[in-house]
Formats: sequence, C-alpha cells, structure tokens
Amino acid sequence: GRSMNGTTFPPHEFGDSEFSNSGGNNEQRSYQGGRNDYQGGQNSQGGQGGGSWKERNQAGGQQNNQGGQGGGNRSWGSGGGQSGYQKKPWNAIPVETFAEFRTNGNRTRYEEASFGIRKQFVCLVMAEIMQGRGRFLPSIRKGLHYFIEKEPWWGIPAHYPKDHPEKDIQPVDLFNAETASMLAWTLYMLEDEINRKEKGLCDQVRSEIERRFLQPVLNQPQGWKNNANNWNTWITSNWLETVLICESDAKQRDAAFKGVQQCLRTFMKGYPDDGGCEEGVSYWDCAGASFFESLYFMQFAPKQAVLTLNEAQKKKVENMGRFITTMYINDLTFVNFSDAQAQNVPNINILFPYGAYLQNEQMMQLEVYVAKKYLYMQKPSELYRK
Repeated sequence: GRSMNGTTFPPHEFGDSEFSNSGGNNEQRSYQGGRNDYQGGQNSQGGQGGGSWKERNQAGGQQNNQGGQGGGNRSWGSGGGQSGYQKKPWNAIPVETFAEFRTNGNRTRYEEASFGIRKQFVCLVMAEIMQGRGRFLPSIRKGLHYFIEKEPWWGIPAHYPKDHPEKDIQPVDLFNAETASMLAWTLYMLEDEINRKEKGLCDQVRSEIERRFLQPVLNQPQGWKNNANNWNTWITSNWLETVLICESDAKQRDAAFKGVQQCLRTFMKGYPDDGGCEEGVSYWDCAGASFFESLYFMQFAPKQAVLTLNEAQKKKVENMGRFITTMYINDLTFVNFSDAQAQNVPNINILFPYGAYLQNEQMMQLEVYVAKKYLYMQKPSELYRK
C-alpha cells in the first residue's frame, strides 16, 4: 500500500469490522482496488443536478474511460493518443456562465461544463493508473494547473452567495468537497510520478486543498453539519478521506477527526431507524452508503477517531444498507418515490463492500448480478447502457 502523511491504505487486509472479521481480503481488494474508480464516478459528474446524478456521473466517467470523448467501444490507445481527453484543452469556464444562476436562474450550463471538466480529469487519472507508463501525465498536470489557477472556487453557482466566485470566499458545498477529495486521491496515487515531471506542483495542489476545503470545513460555520440529510454524510466522507491523505498537521488532523465524528453522530441520530432514505433510491449512495464509506475509512484513522456504535446503531447501519435491496423489484427497477426514478443502476463499488461488511448476501448478490449482466469486468461502460 501507499503511505502519505502517516496514512497507509493497505492493498489486502480489510481490518476488523463491527459486524464481521471474515471475508476481509476479498472485500479489501474489491473496495480499495476500485476505490479510485468510485472516486472517479463521484467526481466525473455528468448530470444536471437531478436525483441520480452519481449513477449518471459514474456512467459518464466509465464510458469515457473506455472510449475517450466518443463513447464506449474505442480504447484509450486509439489514434496514437490524439483522440479523446488527452487532446482536449483546459479552458476556463466564462465568468458570465457562472453568473447565470443569479441573473436568469440557469444552473445547468455551468454545471455541465464543470462536471465535464472533472470527468475529463478523472478519466485521464484512471487511464494513467491502469497503464502506468506516464503517457497521460502531461494532460493530468495541465488539469491540476486548471483546478488551482482557473477555478477560483470548486463548487457550483447555485451554492455560492454571489454572482461571481472570489478567492477569499470559499463556502463548502458538495462539489467543492468532492473536487478536494478527487485531487487528494490523485496525489495519493500519482504524486511521485507527477513530482518527477514537475516538482512542486503537488505541493501547490495540497496547499489549495487546505485553503479551499480543509480550513473552511473545520473552522467556518457549516449549517449542513447540524442536519441528517445527504449534505452531511456526502461532504463528511470526502472530508475524512481528504484529511487522511493531505492533512499533515497533527492538531488539525485530530480536530478534523472530532468534527467528522460529530457529523456522523448527527446524521445517525436523525436518520430513521428503519434505514429508509427519504430522498429515494437514487440518493442511497449519497446518504446511507456514504455513511458506511466514512465508517470504512475510519479504520485508517487513529483508534480514538473511530466512531463506536452501540447495538441499536449497528442495527440502523444494517438497515441503511439493506434499504437498497428492500426497494429492489427486478431488472434494476426499484420502488420509486421522492427524488428517485424507477430505473437505477446501484453504485456497485460501494454496494459490494457494504454488503460484505454486513455479511448481507442479498446486497452482494445484487452487485454480482449487475456486474455479470452488463459485463462490468470486461467492458465497464456496458453497465450503464440500459
């Protein structure tokens, strides 16, 4: 495993579970091996802010990872590297586009551009991780420069208090958090390779992560910390992972771990005992599954930072996981209510480890069904063609 700031994510050992100590090796390989793919899915963001954006985003990321800009059947190697995201420029989004939400109510134009840029970056990072030949590093480095130089803020206009982003105003929203986490995981996987080509760039990225996300989330008032909705657990999971990878100051790390614990306690307290996601199946991976994601990554934090659960809380965590299979009907059709569609593709990169954590056969079988049905291992893009 790689180590950074005292945090090592081992490639094999899963560690003790609140529910089980068995099945560790396979679970660790499934989750940690697919971890950056999951991060890529989160941050590739291909939707327009609707309920199932994470599924759509991951779909976009994986389809483009298979085929660059053009779709699922071409490989990254086609055209001698002259097609797809390698050649695409890193243009700043016009400030007029950012202002549209405040001036005419349009939020989709900026979001489509912003999410597309993150998809572009994630696909390049995943390609380099898989190939490991340095071929995509020039484009990745340009992407890193884009994020620290051409976007004053990493969130979206609908979550910003003004019609233009300013360097000194850094509110924490879902996508500011996810971008910080995306960049942190990029450093975790590729920092040595990037430093060999451009010394100092990773330090600049880490400094911006600290300024734009880690400091505000810890030291500024955050209303979502007091709520049990998906903003809490969605941001908190990204906060925890970014701290584990990037925070080198011991006092700041300890304070962040305490903050993460408090957020998770608030979420747990306010979440219904039956584990139901009130926003529907499309938000399951942003709510209950993101809570599990934090539980999972707490095993890499100091012992005092780990959230301890009593028996009632363990049962709630189990119910939160089982919600996805309880709502399942057949052929990727789910009971739809609230902000959810009937047809959904569960995020299998978190569905399986959550099921393994709980020793829940239905959850793991649903993951295997989806993976086999759509030839996920042979061609990941097929998973999202339905």
